[in-house]
Amino acid sequence: MDNFQLTIIGSGAMMPTKFRHPSCYFLEVGRKKILLDLGHTSIGRLIDQGIDLHSIDILFVSHFHTDHSLKRITKNADLLLIEAGYIKPTPNHFTMDQIIKLAESAKIKKTIATHLRDADLPILRKKIKNYKNIILAEDLMRIKI
Repeated sequence: MDNFQLTIIGSGAMMPTKFRHPSCYFLEVGRKKILLDLGHTSIGRLIDQGIDLHSIDILFVSHFHTDHSLKRITKNADLLLIEAGYIKPTPNHFTMDQIIKLAESAKIKKTIATHLRDADLPILRKKIKNYKNIILAEDLMRIKI
């Protein structure tokens, strides 16, 4: 089993305090570097910890919210797992059009859209049919990275 190390970059809620910043977790498994969520103060805190933002291989974004910002950190990532799938924007979720734009502009190798509604699947499948690097998540799906 690969060695792994978890660094808690932030363990608080949306508003930072003197002792806590918005949630962000940096996981190293072997040589893979994984970022779980990205609170709005996380980039500076990652840099303070000596973490090269461009070395992050995988980024998990549990939801779209003011305390989670993608900025340029996703550039050339191996995998982006993002809670989305909505046809119309909601305050907490990306639309498929936003995911496509992010995946293309950041040159992400593989993007997995999660939190999908069955009723939206036919429309979402049409939207991504020309994007081989964007996948709609399915229960019990295994993804090789």
